[in-house]
Amino acid sequence: MGALRRQRGRRRTVVLTPGSVRNSHLPLTGILEFFPTDAVGGRSAQQAARRRVFLSFGLSDTVETDIVEGKQVFRRRGWVREFLRAHRLKAGDRVVIEEVAPYRYHLYPEPAAGDVPIAEPAETKLAIELEQEQDGRKRRPTGRVFPSRLRESVA
Repeated sequence: MGALRRQRGRRRTVVLTPGSVRNSHLPLTGILEFFPTDAVGGRSAQQAARRRVFLSFGLSDTVETDIVEGKQVFRRRGWVREFLRAHRLKAGDRVVIEEVAPYRYHLYPEPAAGDVPIAEPAETKLAIELEQEQDGRKRRPTGRVFPSRLRESVA
């Protein structure tokens, strides 16, 4: 038995910098060992890694990307702006990267002290699950929403 099984549920937290917010990327400095080595590639697209990681963050489709070793960021980063805006993140805020399966990660803002996740009403969950069951679809995670990150609604 030569290969070791990776433990699920492993997490790392990154802190957003002014540059990462301005340039829409997540800094992976100091946590590259968290990702499989074959998902880390060179600086150019021609030097992309052999394997990709899959990132879910509860807002849109899963993102397939590799990691740029020299810059220590995810190569694809168009989704980062949407993630930062939706959660109203700024420099100094923290983002959790959680491994949910090999090569699959879920990202979410680290809750601020005192924040409690807001759950969907049971009726909404049941209605979505019934609809998806009838369509043969599985329910996708919607991400975590925290009171300090909610957008103000326009009445």
